[in-house]
Amino acid sequence: VKGVDVLLDAVKSISGRADRSFTVRLAGTGSLKEDLEQQARTLGISEQVLFLGRLSRDAMLKEMQEANCFVLPTRYEAFGVVLIEAMACGLPLIASRSGGPDSIVTSENGLLIEPDSREELAEAMLNMMANISAYSASEIRAQCLKNYGDRSVMEQYNRLFLQLLQE
Repeated sequence: VKGVDVLLDAVKSISGRADRSFTVRLAGTGSLKEDLEQQARTLGISEQVLFLGRLSRDAMLKEMQEANCFVLPTRYEAFGVVLIEAMACGLPLIASRSGGPDSIVTSENGLLIEPDSREELAEAMLNMMANISAYSASEIRAQCLKNYGDRSVMEQYNRLFLQLLQE
């Protein structure tokens, strides 16, 4: 569902075309982990892709704080809390138009691609590498707080409750 197989194919596609070296760090475990590790070996990208396994919240926060970009090529995402967490760390995003990300990712904070599009993901990753300086970590964090911070969420709930009371 998360499209990691698509990400691995995109990494292979850009390996010889990127103007800089890069590493993809994958957190989490699941039933496909061994298959994905095998895919990385088969594609010859094991040096560029690190499977970190399950991380504690603190370790995940550290990973995000040290990253340059967050990529979520999911096939379906109801909301995308992990995108909000990445934005809170000031990371620009690459995500698929798969539901939730459509309302989170904007031109100011990242790039949207079609689900399952290995070519589009590869191009978005190259674009992000070439234009990373166009994204401001402080502006991404500010946008995150404005749209998803405690105050904003409480105001949205308040408006919803008032609307329901009027009906």
